[in-house]
Amino acid sequence: MKELHLTEGRNTGFGKILRALSANGSPKPEFETDDDHSYFISRFFVHEAFLEDENERSLSEEKEKELKDLEKEPKKSQKGAKKEPKQNRKY
Repeated sequence: MKELHLTEGRNTGFGKILRALSANGSPKPEFETDDDHSYFISRFFVHEAFLEDENERSLSEEKEKELKDLEKEPKKSQKGAKKEPKQNRKY
């Protein structure tokens, strides 16, 4: 990957990642590779402050239902809208 210029190859990013996650209060990541270095896996874990609680989930589900209901309604187009005759207009 270094030869393809997809990575630096100097391990400079690991320290930056670890410092940023620590400063944020996030859990430590996991890095995995094999002895042949044929793969590299990074696992980053969600900060507990971003996990939804029950109230937030209920609100999201309700909003999702409202959006689905709106999608079912017929679309209104101004181009196809009928104009009200002038004599019936109220000002």
